[in-house]
Amino acid sequence: MLRIAITAVLLSFALAGPTSAQTVDPAAATVDLSGPPKINGGPLVTGTNTLTEKQVLRRLMRAGLSNASDLVLDDSGIWRGKAERSGINLRVGVDRLGDISTQ
Repeated sequence: MLRIAITAVLLSFALAGPTSAQTVDPAAATVDLSGPPKINGGPLVTGTNTLTEKQVLRRLMRAGLSNASDLVLDDSGIWRGKAERSGINLRVGVDRLGDISTQ
C-alpha cells in the first residue's frame, strides 16, 4: 500500500513538472522600487519600461536629484530628461529597473 502511495506521489510530480514550469519575461517582471536607486552603476537596461513618469520622478528625487523636467520615454525604453544635483544641471536617464544615469 505504501509503495502504491509513493509511486502515485512521484508520478504526480513527474506529470506536474512540465506543465507548471513557467518562464518570466524579464521585461514584464515587476520592478522593485523600494531599494535605493543605482546611479551610474553601469549601462542602462533597454527594453519594455513599465515605469510611469510619476515613478521616475520619485526615483530621481530619492537619488538626490531635483527639478526634473522634459522626461520622455525613448524608443529603447529609457526615460530621458533633465535634473539638478547640487545646483548643477544634468541630463538623466532611467531604465526599466529604475537605475539612473547622469551626464
